[in-house]
Amino acid sequence: MVALDYVKSRLTGARALMIAAVILIAELLIIGAVFKHGIEFHCWKNWPSWACDGASGIMIALYCTMGALAVTLMLRPEPFRALLKDASGAPSFIGLNIAGAALAFVPLVLLREGEGAAMVWPAWSIWAIALLMMIVGLALFIAPSERWRRFLTDSWRFVLPIILIGLSTPYLATIIRPAWRSIDFIADATFSAVAWATQLVGYEIDIYPAEKVIGANDFYINIAPVCSGIEGMALVTLFVTIYLSLFRSELRFPTAYLLYPIGIVLSAMFNIVRITVLLIIGLEGNPELAVGGFHSHA
Repeated sequence: MVALDYVKSRLTGARALMIAAVILIAELLIIGAVFKHGIEFHCWKNWPSWACDGASGIMIALYCTMGALAVTLMLRPEPFRALLKDASGAPSFIGLNIAGAALAFVPLVLLREGEGAAMVWPAWSIWAIALLMMIVGLALFIAPSERWRRFLTDSWRFVLPIILIGLSTPYLATIIRPAWRSIDFIADATFSAVAWATQLVGYEIDIYPAEKVIGANDFYINIAPVCSGIEGMALVTLFVTIYLSLFRSELRFPTAYLLYPIGIVLSAMFNIVRITVLLIIGLEGNPELAVGGFHSHA
């Protein structure tokens, strides 16, 4: 008990925020990996498209929201200082979070291949309650409820739009994705760069530019347009646009417009690295890890 009181006394709001972020990211990664790879249930064969898209999209939306709030905290720290003055630090709130994470796995016993859409709403209801428990538990661990009430009362006019933007960003990126698909040279450039990078590190590979197929031995991948980084570029473009709009008073124009090409180029480069690593994992004899694990999450 004395040790617990000591830890609580040393726990600042900022540290509690970092701990909560790490916990939430770890929980989301584990939950996503288990439901995607840990059970024999193919979503698209059983559930309507909106349910499968939503289950996948909500994870990305939460990551985008956390990123948007982190940027806001860095650029406009004043409203957050009172909130993060000191942490609640109550272990019971971590317990509420853990209970919510455990509840999120209950649909594992409900989802069965071939049952169709019967379990859509029960599973989604359980996930909604579980996510609420996870987030509320961590929020109250970061700061007492009274501080949250004051923070939301004073800052909701800019915090609420940030949260809504973060939650909607992946869906908005999907909407504007078709505008990028007409740019064929992006797919061609990505394919060529992956081939060059893989050969640069010493792998001998077969290259079929017309089909966008690359690989060797028994492992080949097709770099389709959707995998060529277009979605990431659309996401970056959208996010930079929102950023420039929200923080225009803190930015220097027209220099700030350089964030568009910088963001797009960096997004494309990271995507090339991602596909190259995926290909190397498969070439090294781990095709299931490459396609089922790395491709789905990286």
